[in-house]
Amino acid sequence: MFEKEITKFRELFRLGISAIKEAARIYVRAIDTNSLAKQAFAKQMPEIPAQAWSTLEQVGRGLLHERILLLGGRVQEVMKGLPLSVQTDAIENGVDVLLHDGTVMRMKPENMISSQLSQVFDGGRVRSLAAQRAWMESKRSYQLAKHALGDICYRVENGCLIVLAPVSIGVDELRRLLEMMK
Repeated sequence: MFEKEITKFRELFRLGISAIKEAARIYVRAIDTNSLAKQAFAKQMPEIPAQAWSTLEQVGRGLLHERILLLGGRVQEVMKGLPLSVQTDAIENGVDVLLHDGTVMRMKPENMISSQLSQVFDGGRVRSLAAQRAWMESKRSYQLAKHALGDICYRVENGCLIVLAPVSIGVDELRRLLEMMK
């Protein structure tokens, strides 16, 4: 069902992407020849938003994968600084994303939520899993429970201090515990 339409759509879509890439190259050649070309192109093509010209320049210079144009928004923003080979790999194969439960999932950038994009992409690089973990910890907001020393938070057993709950221990108490552990 729809095979004929899908085949034609795919063909035209790929031609369109190739045409955009070639148009971007032409734009770059023109602005490299004469800086006034930027204004001339923008004036002759008012249907192209002003902010899109710098993106087209990046595509034309081979700095931005043309498929990122389709992604737009936050995805486009975080991927712009990556080398083209890294952009291509991320778009085609996805990247490893560390989840809160410690598991790793390979995800394409367009499927990530905003916080995952921030977690994975860092100003021109893809964070390693260890760096993602550190990023996650830096964003984590939690308070350790505070226990009074009278609560049973620790015990000394066979010369070892066994901590049962988060606790703050002052210097005097620590000295006393060290004496008990001898």
